[in-house]
Amino acid sequence: MSLLRRVFVRMRRNPGKTFVFLVVTLSLGSLISGAISVQHAIHNVTTNLRGDLPIVAIVEMDAAALDEYVALNGQWPEGLMGLNPQLLDEIGSLPYVKFYDYSVETGLFGFGLERYFSDSNVFEEIEQGSDWTLLDIKGVRSVNLFEIEEGVIELVSGRMFSSEEVSNLTYVTLISQNFAQRNNLHIGSTFNLQNIIWDDRGVEVADVDFYNSDENIFAQRSYDFEVVGIFVPIVEFDTGDDWADDKFRDQIENRIFVPNTVAVAAVKYQLEQIADMEADDDARQEDYWDAVWIQNIFVLHDESSMDDFKQTVEMLTPEFYTVTYTSDAFSGVAASLQSLEGLSVGILWASVAITIVILSLLTVQFIRDRKHEVGILLALGEGKSRVILQVLSEVLVIALVAMMLSLAAGNFLSSGISEALLRNDLIANHAGGNFMIFTTIDSMGFSNNVSVGEVLESYDTSLSVLAILSFFAVATATVLLSTIIPMLYILRLNPRKIMM
Repeated sequence: MSLLRRVFVRMRRNPGKTFVFLVVTLSLGSLISGAISVQHAIHNVTTNLRGDLPIVAIVEMDAAALDEYVALNGQWPEGLMGLNPQLLDEIGSLPYVKFYDYSVETGLFGFGLERYFSDSNVFEEIEQGSDWTLLDIKGVRSVNLFEIEEGVIELVSGRMFSSEEVSNLTYVTLISQNFAQRNNLHIGSTFNLQNIIWDDRGVEVADVDFYNSDENIFAQRSYDFEVVGIFVPIVEFDTGDDWADDKFRDQIENRIFVPNTVAVAAVKYQLEQIADMEADDDARQEDYWDAVWIQNIFVLHDESSMDDFKQTVEMLTPEFYTVTYTSDAFSGVAASLQSLEGLSVGILWASVAITIVILSLLTVQFIRDRKHEVGILLALGEGKSRVILQVLSEVLVIALVAMMLSLAAGNFLSSGISEALLRNDLIANHAGGNFMIFTTIDSMGFSNNVSVGEVLESYDTSLSVLAILSFFAVATATVLLSTIIPMLYILRLNPRKIMM
């Protein structure tokens, strides 16, 4: 009788034992299948959500390091250096960087101009009591505006700056559509902004009336800007706080883009006038970049270069500088995913261990019940290796059927249970404010905060080819390991003693 035929005859003659072995293997296999399905689903969620998020970074002061220094030394560190354009260009030339930009930011005053506020932030408009409105000026160094390239804003009319305008001191500007409508501006319009240094010496707290008196102006320079382009914000904020979302969007609405040369000249004028007003020689430093705030931003090629980029940048930059990523905002979601992944890994290893123990004991018991049958086979000259192969074949046939059933059963059960656990954890973290991670990059329009809905929508436990292969690999290895002890038992059997 052939080996395979002998296997099926044996299974047919012992349906009870075969059924018990099948049910036990099916139950334990379902746990293994479910755990593997959850791990693959978590991996897919992380890959998909992170893949949709641009790897955007900024180089900024390390607030934690500064706080630690002040706590230890009782004073602010001396000689803090700024980031000059040469250093930023050096960072931008690193192989990890796909695209980069930097701009000088400052504030200029407009007389009679009004900032745009969304409905939820209308109370901020009421608080404005001065005739002068402080407006946010953002320098542009390239004709390829970073915010347009990365989908933060969209130009709806007019044009972008030309290379000549970016390179020279040219008073052209891009403004938002809502800001333009609020102030009755359009393509070709001109509006005036003032670079004002207020003489607040001796004034502890300046009230609104202080800024309504020309007598309190120490120095003033006037600029006339021409509107050459109008944009609309297209980025969607989802920080978990509606007020914060509207505030970030309003910041973009009121952002006035000008050539970097204009912003640099405005800041240089401010530093010179402050030095004259306060007679502070330190303000007249030759390298005024140390006193100028340069907002930088870098887009990396892929996530794998994040650590290398950060280490390289921290070696190039002065002390107390670090790299902040938009992906840091993913940590709120990652915590919930890691918690679920940890649970699934624990279940997987526990299931494998329990399966090995139980199947080993069952197989040994089955062999003990068939001891006389094994003894007869050995006495008739059947080799132990062939007897082992028969037992192993019986186990693998039953296990294969059980694995095919448990693959679907485990996936079905894990889908509902794991999604419910993940939803509850995400909602708990969201309610606790763990998703509200506001960084400098958020205000620039590169928020990577992820909503509960996005995570659950991406969470898919459907069986993939990789998940199926992983399950069969783990399950097969588990079954084979569970046969080691029974095979050792067969090797120790003596046919003469069995037959006596």
